[in-house]
Amino acid sequence: MCVRSAGFQTAPDLRAFCDYIDTEAGDTLAQHGDEPVDIRAFGQTLKAAAYPIGVYPDEISALAKDGESGRDVEIVKATLHHRKLVMSVDRLDYSKELVERFRAFERLIEHDATQRNNVSFLQIAPPTRSDVDAYRDIRLHWRWNRGASTGGMRSWTGRRSAIHRQYERSVLAALFREVHVGLVTLLRDVMNLVAKEYVSA
Repeated sequence: MCVRSAGFQTAPDLRAFCDYIDTEAGDTLAQHGDEPVDIRAFGQTLKAAAYPIGVYPDEISALAKDGESGRDVEIVKATLHHRKLVMSVDRLDYSKELVERFRAFERLIEHDATQRNNVSFLQIAPPTRSDVDAYRDIRLHWRWNRGASTGGMRSWTGRRSAIHRQYERSVLAALFREVHVGLVTLLRDVMNLVAKEYVSA
């Protein structure tokens, strides 16, 4: 018999899953006890456990200090002027809700004209699996300011920016420290550590 496994971020998540198996999944049996929990349901056997994952806050804070004088960070600071900065960092992945995120920011600008000169949105998204149609579609939906390239960071004027390259961790940590809003949204992502990295930076 093939034994599958499932991992959960927290122990309460694991307990909720086991409770569902016990009460909602019909003729099933969940053996509670030490992890991993052995679950038998629908003729299948599953081992489930909690595997919490996080970040190292002190390391990220140190990286932010190391990267704050970098060229890319200086360009962002120089072009920001008085505007508040909203930033997202994700892989170029359909599960990250990138198209919906851009549409939401566009609606903010359309429905509240006072924000047009008060807020900037910066999306950093390293490319992944560019041969897959879904990923190409995301890039086609992106509309960003195509200002002249300045070093590694595009010069931008405050609407929408998308950057298709990988940045050093120190640069990202320093950018996290500069932003006013760290925007983390997702459609079907199981775990996202970016929010913890924003706070740590």
